[in-house]
Amino acid sequence: MKHLKKYKLFEYASLDINDWLDVKDIIQSEILDKYHISIDDVVDKNAESKYVANDPELFISYNNLEMSTYIIDDIYDLNERIYSMTKHFIIAKNNVNSSKRNIEVKLSKVPDARITINHFNLEETYDFDNVISKGVGGFCDYETAVKILEWLKSFYGFYYKTELDAFKLAYDTLEELYNVDLIFSMPKFEDKNYSQVVCFNFLLSSDVEKIITNEHPIFVINTNRTYSPYILQRRGGSGWHEFPYEKKERYIDFLKTEQF
Repeated sequence: MKHLKKYKLFEYASLDINDWLDVKDIIQSEILDKYHISIDDVVDKNAESKYVANDPELFISYNNLEMSTYIIDDIYDLNERIYSMTKHFIIAKNNVNSSKRNIEVKLSKVPDARITINHFNLEETYDFDNVISKGVGGFCDYETAVKILEWLKSFYGFYYKTELDAFKLAYDTLEELYNVDLIFSMPKFEDKNYSQVVCFNFLLSSDVEKIITNEHPIFVINTNRTYSPYILQRRGGSGWHEFPYEKKERYIDFLKTEQF
């Protein structure tokens, strides 16, 4: 059994300083000017760099929570343009409702959940069990889920066949028993040992009624350690049970016999 290789969710960039200056010019014209934000309200982590921008990041001071969501949307809309120019994604974090009172803008070699959802034109949702962390998810069918795994594999180092085999086995087993809908997400655990994951929630229903529970299974690729993909299920509100793919008999037995 080959397992998942260790990789980071956000892999920061290292750009020629001129490329970073070009990105800043785009942010100036498309974001700062549009929302009347002064350049004096922007802190550049690489302001003193002369040749290379390592982990380029901007901190935009801002305190209008309602308008900040539109700014975040506009920043993510720059991704196609930024990626074609730098081969890096632009990622934004909204800290306006915290003590930081800012918007963080950074470049990453790999996509986050929102970029992936936008890339595959998924319908967004926040109404699901997002593995502790609150964040965005996207509805998808099985074929799209496979394409998502294939696409993410081109950026991250996981062993694609293992992940695909484990996912297909879980989906096929559950589909024999239920109607299955999927939600893709890339949440973060609060536990530092599970800090970064790629997930597919299995939303199960019968022909009679939708199964309403916090205990439906979640397929997980753990990015923080070398580990087999696994099924995760919430138990008792806050507890979690893991069923790793490497223990295939137990993995299948859980999917077939658990009363979700």
